Amino acid sequence: MTIEAAIAHLQGIAGDLTGMREAPAAPPESANQFPFAICYERTGETELSTTSSVDDTATIFLEIHVARQLLPAAITTAMTFRDPFLEAVYADLTLGGSVSICTGVRRTFLAMIYAGVETIGYRFEIDVILPVSYGS
Repeated sequence: MTIEAAIAHLQGIAGDLTGMREAPAAPPESANQFPFAICYERTGETELSTTSSVDDTATIFLEIHVARQLLPAAITTAMTFRDPFLEAVYADLTLGGSVSICTGVRRTFLAMIYAGVETIGYRFEIDVILPVSYGS
């Protein structure tokens, strides 16, 4: 169970969404195709304990970017990804066994800029728990 595996799994979910053109393994320098998804760890916290087994909580961002050329069409396109993405996450709360549990998903629909290109879409904030062991 690793954060990298969770990110890869979420990118796989995004890449399988109908209409998604690209969901690369790592965020690219520039966008080649729209709509596309990128995923990365945003924040995390590891609790300290006298035992060697602790929980690591993390928030992973998954962004779906749609080119903002014609705003009404871009909004319509972006909104088609919301429910299928959420349904896929809710159907697999361990994200393919990459985390102990996904504890929540927040979302924001917003204007974004990626590599100088104006986009519109969703930023999903996925909260996960991963077990970690330190020491002996």
